[in-house]
Amino acid sequence: MYRCKICDNTDFFEGHVLESGRARISQMEDGSLSWCFYLPDDSGLVDIHPRRCGVCHSEDLERMGLSMAKWS
Repeated sequence: MYRCKICDNTDFFEGHVLESGRARISQMEDGSLSWCFYLPDDSGLVDIHPRRCGVCHSEDLERMGLSMAKWS
């Protein structure tokens, strides 16, 4: 869980995500492809790196344990 140290946001962030695993791939009428991952997929990989706050755009983030999280 992450928190912005400036505005206290814990809801959404901007960053980079790398995801892989089994997926269902569909071809659209125009030839473009659409996909979704099967869940659960124990063979999948998810690598998530929040870089800045989605509210105030600060890069001053902290990682916190779930016991420290504020739940609405």
